[in-house]
Amino acid sequence: LENLKKIKDQNDAAGLEACKEAHMKEVEELVRKSNRKYREMLNERLNAEDALKEQNKKGEEEIKELKSRVQKLEGEIEELNKSLAQQLEDQKHTLEAEANAKIAKVRDTLQTLREQNGLLSDKVAESEDKAKARAEEAETLRRRIDTLTAELKQTSDSSTSEAASLSKQISALKTQIDDLHNTVADLNNKISSQETTISEQTTTISSLNDEISRLKSEKEDLSTSLAKATSELKTSK
Repeated sequence: LENLKKIKDQNDAAGLEACKEAHMKEVEELVRKSNRKYREMLNERLNAEDALKEQNKKGEEEIKELKSRVQKLEGEIEELNKSLAQQLEDQKHTLEAEANAKIAKVRDTLQTLREQNGLLSDKVAESEDKAKARAEEAETLRRRIDTLTAELKQTSDSSTSEAASLSKQISALKTQIDDLHNTVADLNNKISSQETTISEQTTTISSLNDEISRLKSEKEDLSTSLAKATSELKTSK
């Protein structure tokens, strides 16, 4: 009986040992599996972190490159704006100079016409004075002829020589009167021509004044447009 008990105890001990050994192996296997899983997860995490770092690095490099390109483009735009602003300023000065030159030329022409009109007006006044003087002279001669004609009637019966002298004087006076009338007619024609010229040049002067106003308006509009374009360029920087 004791032997059986010993054998049983031995068998129980062996079974317990085997059970313990099997449990240990199971635990060790679980530990190995857990460690392997942990290492795999750790490796995955490390790999993911490395990939993320690489991606971040690549993204930072792309951002840096984009910033560099943006900075370069901003510099090019700024230079372009400066160039355009300078071109507009130069164009403004050029066009203003051209407009001023045109206005000055028209003003010179205007001044010349005014001076010519002034001279023509003086000539018209002079011609009118001459025509008036010649007409008065002709009237004086006509009255002289009337006087001589009356004397001729009184002397025609008594003195043939005196009558011939009076007739000769009358004829000479008539010739002078005809000459004076022709002179007056020429002066009147000259006055009419000069007045026509003055009228035409007055119309031209009015047109030139309108031209000056138009050129000034165009110059102001151009200056306003160029100033606005320059301001827009400065604002867009």
